[in-house]
Amino acid sequence: VASALGFAWNQSSSITAATKYADAPGKDRIQRWKAYYVSGPVFFGSSRSFSELFDPAGDPDNVVIDFGNSRVMDHSALECINDVADKYGAAGKKVYLRHLSSNCAEMLAKINAGRKLPPYEVVERSKDDPAYDVAMDREATGGGWADP
Repeated sequence: VASALGFAWNQSSSITAATKYADAPGKDRIQRWKAYYVSGPVFFGSSRSFSELFDPAGDPDNVVIDFGNSRVMDHSALECINDVADKYGAAGKKVYLRHLSSNCAEMLAKINAGRKLPPYEVVERSKDDPAYDVAMDREATGGGWADP
């Protein structure tokens, strides 16, 4: 048990995000974008650190969160991603989630009461998306919730 706790603690402190700004032509003006390139696992132990990487109030209207160097490990990570997106949505901004597995994308939709994702939370699909499933606790999710 002590080893598992030590491992979780070490992994929780290893989550980081590099950022990059870009300008892109918009409908009637140049739009500022900010991209977060997440590195490290997102799971119950790193959820708080993950949330603290972002600045919904200070970021531009369009934000990309790229999980290309990360992996979403469990349901608490999905909830955390959704909470971050909700904060951007509340600020009138849009979040584009990149390089999530198809299983992650499906579960994010289910977190939103089985509806589609809200209009401010966009999962961008590409041929480079990873292929993995998220670990789920069937009892905590109503049993069978994670089944495809």
